[in-house]
Amino acid sequence: MAMTVELSELTAKTSSDTAEFKPLPDGVYYGHITDVQEPITDLKTKYGTVDILKLEVTIKDGKNGFDGRKVWPSVFITKEDSDGNEPEPSANLRLYHFLEAAGYPLEKKEQTIGEVKKDCIVIPTSHDEIDSDNLVGKPVKITTKTREWEKDGETKSAPDVKYWDTWKDGTPLESDDLLPF
Repeated sequence: MAMTVELSELTAKTSSDTAEFKPLPDGVYYGHITDVQEPITDLKTKYGTVDILKLEVTIKDGKNGFDGRKVWPSVFITKEDSDGNEPEPSANLRLYHFLEAAGYPLEKKEQTIGEVKKDCIVIPTSHDEIDSDNLVGKPVKITTKTREWEKDGETKSAPDVKYWDTWKDGTPLESDDLLPF
């Protein structure tokens, strides 16, 4: 059986009725990690070999009109330095801040440095050491800064996550909240 629709209903919404897209301004936002995408692995850079975690963060900010907007940050995991050696701990400091902000369970172990025993945190050195199930749905607080670049003579821009922090009052999303339907 065919369905009839009044023509005015199909043409009522014109392009002038749509809201103008506004880039996400630089600032602090609360949101949830809603996806961990296929990583880029074993990328050679001038600093060494890295894996890149590709994430999706969905903003939870109803008061500024950005609720539901998405940001796609990357988190670098330095696997080895430019000489092929184990990287300095500071090379993965941003990775640590990201994992800590997301409440990711990090292994702790006691290590002897010199003759002193110290409590240390074991930081993953590869994307396959990170369980994305322990990231998806986690609340995070992010600070964004716009990155600009030229492509085909046109200036493009996108928000980059510069700082990760814990969303202290944020609650993890339930698996039902993450379904696309």
